Amino acid sequence: MCRDRLFGRSPLHFVTKRPYGWFRPEELDQLIERTLREGIGVINIVRDPRDVLTSTHAGDTTRRFYVEPERWRASIAAADELFTRLDAYPHKLTLRYEDVVTDPAATEQALSATFSLKLRPNIDSIGRLKDNLERLEASTRMAKFMQNIRNFDPATIGRWRTDPEKMAYLDGLFTKSDIREELRQFMERYDYP
Repeated sequence: MCRDRLFGRSPLHFVTKRPYGWFRPEELDQLIERTLREGIGVINIVRDPRDVLTSTHAGDTTRRFYVEPERWRASIAAADELFTRLDAYPHKLTLRYEDVVTDPAATEQALSATFSLKLRPNIDSIGRLKDNLERLEASTRMAKFMQNIRNFDPATIGRWRTDPEKMAYLDGLFTKSDIREELRQFMERYDYP
């Protein structure tokens, strides 16, 4: 749906965030089967785990941070398995959230190279998502599930750096938790300093 609005007329495409339990084995198997059967393009967006593990969700007062370490671990392992099982499949791409937000033009080039997508003439950048959808008068009913649709904002990167509580929590995860080695490997793999 976003492709049709931003990238010009083409077959209908479904764009979604993975559901909460997408990493369960049966869900992963279904995703892979459907991807191969229907020729679905898969984009895996990774993000600095320090931002992920200290993110909060509007309205959720049941927990301190939205993503628990075990959920992060399961999601990363499932994404790795997904891309391993789709190794020879050409319609897949991994992007870093930070690169998408800070360099939308490079992201557009990667999307074009992998999925043959081109922006519509009246769309100047995917980084202006909210402006583009408003200009196109596109439905934004999904906005409530995405904490409102907004333009890309580099200020969403590294918020943990200025919050002593988040820094202390991360220090514990990186020095004492059972996921510390996975965190280190992930950060090294995706060039997070």
